[in-house]
Formats: sequence, structure tokens, C-alpha cells
Amino acid sequence: MRAADDDVKSWPADRWAALAQTMTQAMPHAQILFCGSPAEAGYLRLLKAAVGPTTPAIEIAALPLGRLKALLDIAHSMVSVDTGPAHLAAALGCPLVVLFGGRSPRTWAPRSGRGGAVSVVGGLPECQRVDQIQLETVVDAWHRLPSRGVPDAPSTDNAPRPRQGPPSTSPLAVAEGA
Repeated sequence: MRAADDDVKSWPADRWAALAQTMTQAMPHAQILFCGSPAEAGYLRLLKAAVGPTTPAIEIAALPLGRLKALLDIAHSMVSVDTGPAHLAAALGCPLVVLFGGRSPRTWAPRSGRGGAVSVVGGLPECQRVDQIQLETVVDAWHRLPSRGVPDAPSTDNAPRPRQGPPSTSPLAVAEGA
């Protein structure tokens, strides 16, 4: 998340909230994690409130690098503005949508050494600021990401169930931008 209105990497809070709601509709058992720097804690709380009580599986955090890495290892996907954590997600093979404002994705786009999908949205010369990127563009890019596989929904009968997909997957989607 980026909280500053004058920041070329700041995507509007209402779009982050709508994206979280879209993710939750697509993956009802997913947990959405908004993370940012400690200085953005107030903004993250505001964002969580903007999502509303109908999307209860929202968490916010300022994560140490080791914990973020562990979560990205198991996350379904990540949506981020162009930041260091986006590069970490790509390096770990986490499917990623990265939003670019006033930088060239040709030069600065994250690269995946593990073959994870990286979808770039925006960037120079067409897009000067991240807030010029429409919600629908990001949602479409997220829907096109190949799945790592998401485990089935928890059983209500307490019977053990085989896990679907690779053992390193979890219905966690990370939205990050600080």
C-alpha cells in the first residue's frame, strides 16, 4: 500500500478495497493480507475498514522480511505496486501482478527465477502514475495469473481430506505496496 496522494506509486484505497472484495468472491476461503511499512499502519487500518465487514478475512501487517518471505512461499498470489517485496515475490515464484507508475517496467519489472508468473500493469511511457491504472485492469491481470493450486475449503464434518495442489500452497493473497 502507498498512502501518499502525491506518490506516483499510490493506488487509491477504494481500488485496493474493491480488489480485496473481488479476490474474496473468487476465493471465499482465502485470507487477504494487506501489508506495508510501519508508517502506513493507520492507512492500512483505514483500508481494512473500507473493505467492510462483509469481507472478514482481511488482515493487515507490517512484516519483517523473513515472515513476508515465508508467506510469499505459500501465497496463492500477490498484487503490489513496484516495490522491493514485489521483487521478492517474483524471486520466490509467487504469481504476481505489479503496478507501475513513473518507471519503465522494461527496466524495473521483477524477474522470476523460479518460473512464477509476473504480470506488469502500467508503467512508462503510457502510465505516469499508478492511480491511472483502473481496477478492472488489475482484476483482469490477477484472474489471468496461473494458479499455484489452492487447497479445498475446510471440511465441515472434521474428516481428513486430501490436500489439492502442491503442498506449498495456501489460499492467501497478499496485497502489498510499501
